[in-house]
Amino acid sequence: MCRSPTAPPLLDHNVLDRFADALRGAAAPVAASMGPGLSEDEIRTVCAESSLVPSRDAITWFTYWDTLPHPPTKFVEPLPGFQTASLRTCVRSSISLRRAWEEILATAPSMELTVADVYPNAWLVLFTDGGGGHTVLDCSAPRQPSLLRYCFREDFAGPGWAKPISPLAAWLANGTEWMTTQSCRFDPAQGLWLPYEEAVAYWPHFDSGKSGRRKLRS
Repeated sequence: MCRSPTAPPLLDHNVLDRFADALRGAAAPVAASMGPGLSEDEIRTVCAESSLVPSRDAITWFTYWDTLPHPPTKFVEPLPGFQTASLRTCVRSSISLRRAWEEILATAPSMELTVADVYPNAWLVLFTDGGGGHTVLDCSAPRQPSLLRYCFREDFAGPGWAKPISPLAAWLANGTEWMTTQSCRFDPAQGLWLPYEEAVAYWPHFDSGKSGRRKLRS
C-alpha cells in the first residue's frame, strides 16, 4: 500500500545520521555522551520489564545509540530542555512514574481514573526536562510512527496532560534543522546551550507546552 504523502514517517537511520551529524557540530560533548546502540533482542527484553512492546521507532532509536554509563556531560541534552538517558534508565523511570500515579489515584478515587488512563504501559519515558516534566514515546501502535507526548506533573489528569508534540522522526528532523541554522551551541563548561535565552525561545518549536516555562535543573 502506498503511504499518503502527508503521513508521518517512521524513524530511520538516515534521519538519525543527519541528527547525529548536526549534534556533533553543535554539541560535540553531548554527541560523545551517546554510546553505541543495543540489539533489538536486548531492547525487547529490557522493555518487557515494563510490560512494554517497543515500537519500530523505539527500536530504531535505541539500536542507533544508547547513552554511555559515564557520559562526558552531566546532562545528556541533545536539544535544549530535553535530557535523555539509557534505555534501562528510561524503562526504570517509566515503571516508577506509573507506580507513583497508581498511588495517587488510589488515594483519590473520586477522580474515576485508572493508571491505564493516565500512564499506560505503552508509554516509554524518552526525555526529561529536569524540572517536573518528561516526554514519553507513545508505543501504542508499534508498527506506526510513534508520537512524542509531553507530561508535566502539574497538568496531571488535566486537559494539558500528555499533550501531543509530534512523531519522533519529524521532531528529530526539526531539531536537526534548528541545530544547523541557529547560533546556539552547547557550552560544556556550563552544561548549557548558549545563548540561553535564544535556546529557550525555540522551545515552542519543539513542544508548545513549554512555551514561557523556564527549565529547572535537578
